[in-house]
This record gives sequence, C-alpha cells and structure tokens, in this order.
Amino acid sequence: MTLDRPEARNGCTRHMADEIAAALLLADNDPGLRVVVLTGAGEDFCVGADLAAGKGQDKEFTTTVDDETAAQVRGGTYQEPAGVVTRVPYAMNKPVIAAVRGAAVGVEATMLLPADFRLAGTDTGFSFPFSRRGIVPEGASTWFLPRLGRHTSHRARVGAPHFSVR
Repeated sequence: MTLDRPEARNGCTRHMADEIAAALLLADNDPGLRVVVLTGAGEDFCVGADLAAGKGQDKEFTTTVDDETAAQVRGGTYQEPAGVVTRVPYAMNKPVIAAVRGAAVGVEATMLLPADFRLAGTDTGFSFPFSRRGIVPEGASTWFLPRLGRHTSHRARVGAPHFSVR
C-alpha cells in the first residue's frame, strides 16, 4: 500500500486517513494477501498533516467542524484522523511492514508505530512535533512510543526536533 501524493510530499488529509484505514481493513480481510507493506511515493514517507489541502473548498483543517463531526463529538464516538489510522493495523491479523524513507512526520510517523516491522532507509528522519507546537500527541502515540524503547520514546515525547535512524 503506497501513500501516493508525492506532489504534497504525501501530506495526510482527513480523507486520506479514512482511505488508509479502509484499505487496511480490506487487506486484512483478503485471504489472498499474507502481509501488508506500507510505503510512500516520492522522496518522503509523509511530512505530516497537509494543513493546506482543500483550501478554498471548505475541506481544509480549520477550527470549525462540520455537522457530522460535531455529532460524533457530542455522541462520544469521534476519533481523530491518526486514531482512525493507528487502531486498524494494531488490530490486524496480518503482519504490517512499514518501509520508510525520507521524512516521517506527525500523523504518519504515528501511523508507523503499530506496524509489526518498521524498516527505514539511511535517509529517514522521524519527528513527533506535537509538544513543541503545544498540541496533544495523537493516534495513541503516547501509548505506542514507550513500546519502542525508552531512549526513542523519550526523544520523541519531549520534542526532539528530529531524529534519524543513524
């Protein structure tokens, strides 16, 4: 499965998160598949949320929410985009392999955490910029990160600007 928005460095949108979750569910239920490999088209895995996507079309990330999202929040069923994506591979019966190169930032770096295997090129850099920006980490990243090891978890949670596989 390839994140295929290289013109936007695979920046993630709400629609893309929904598509990723749906594709992973389909893959998990396909008896002809034995494993899922996640990768990104172009030079980067993903540079995080594409905050400019849908600009001028009432589809960009904003401080206002549509009626459906508001109803989900009121009903206690809302799940933010990263949570939509991370819960699926965590629950999958098939192994998930993340093959990463270039930048892996924010929401899609979080998406890598529940993968069974994470393979990174020597040019790969990871960033979890949430605490530096004063926002809450998403997608259960604060639950997944400690399971990767104490040193990596601490660097990511306290806002190391960037860390690489080297």
